Amino acid sequence: MRPLVSIGVPLYNAQKYARRIRNLWRQTYPAIELICSDNGSTDQTLSALRTILRGRKNVTLLSSAVNRGLSHNFNRVFRRARGKYFMWASLDDHRASNFIEKCVELMENRPEVVLAVPTVHVAVERQPGRLYTVDVRDASQAASRKERFAYALNRFPAVGLYGLFRTDALAQTRLMAPMPGGDLLLIPEIALLGHIQHVPETNLIYSGRFRWNSPEEDYRAFTGKTERPPTWPGIWIWREKILRLGSTRLGWPEKSRLFLTLFAHLQREVVFRLAKKLAQGLPHRRTRAWMLEKLYFLGWWNPAVRIRNRHLYRARVIGPVMGLPGAA
Repeated sequence: MRPLVSIGVPLYNAQKYARRIRNLWRQTYPAIELICSDNGSTDQTLSALRTILRGRKNVTLLSSAVNRGLSHNFNRVFRRARGKYFMWASLDDHRASNFIEKCVELMENRPEVVLAVPTVHVAVERQPGRLYTVDVRDASQAASRKERFAYALNRFPAVGLYGLFRTDALAQTRLMAPMPGGDLLLIPEIALLGHIQHVPETNLIYSGRFRWNSPEEDYRAFTGKTERPPTWPGIWIWREKILRLGSTRLGWPEKSRLFLTLFAHLQREVVFRLAKKLAQGLPHRRTRAWMLEKLYFLGWWNPAVRIRNRHLYRARVIGPVMGLPGAA
C-alpha cells in the first residue's frame, strides 16, 4: 500500500490561480490528500475552490474570516495533515508530474532522509526565461549533524522549502515563525533530525514576484499585522534561532558544539553587514555599485545557485539585497 502524501495549500487572494489546483491531483502518484486554507482573502478564492473541489475525495477546505499571516496559514495546513509525507504547494508554481512519485521513492528507500528537494528553476512573473536554477546536491556531503546544521544555515536555498518532508520529523520543529524569514528557520531544525537530499529526476518551476516586498509588506505578509515593532528584524531571527537550537532534545555537549557553529554564522553575518554598510557610504556611484556587487558574491551568494540571466539577476536579486539604486 502506498503511503499517503499530504499537500498543504495556503491561499490568499489566489482566485486567478484557483484552476491550477487540478495540477496537484494530476501527479503520477495517486495517494494524496489536499488541505487548502484560505487566509481571509478579499477576492473570490474560497468560492472558486469550493466549485472546483466539489465531489473530490481526500480534500479539506479551511477558511478564516481575517488574514492571520502567511506563517499561521502554512502551519495550519500542516497541522491537519494525516500523511506519512507532507509538502507545501503554491498554486502559481509548477511541478513536474512525477514530483511526488520520485520524492516518495527516494524517501521510502532512504529512511534517514527527512527532506527531499527537486531541482528548482526560478522564474519571475512578467519576465521571459529562467532567472536561476538551484539544487541541494551538495547537502549529501554533510554527513554529521553539525555539518548538516552548518549547511542549512549557510547554503540551503529558500525555494528548497517546497520539497517533500517526512511528516513526523516536521512535527518535531517549531514550524514557521511569524516573522519575515520565519519560513527558513525550520530548515536548520530539520537538518538536526536527518538528511536533506536532492532528487535530480524531477523539477519545480518556482514563480517569483515581479517586485520584492518592502520590509513593511513582508512583515504584514508573514504576520497579518499592519505595524511592526520598532526592533531590528535580525534580532527576532537570531533570538528564534537560539531558542530553536536550545529547545532540541540533544545533549548539552552536542548542543554546545552546535551553538559554536551558530555563533560563527552570526559573526560572519555581522562582518558582511558592516562591510555592506561601509560600501553603501562610498561617495562614487560606480565604485559603490562595484563594491556592493563584489560583496554580494562573497557574503550572500549561494554556490548552489546557477544564474541563467545575469542582467535580471543583478536587478532582481543583487540590487534589492545590497540596496543598489533602481533595484526591482
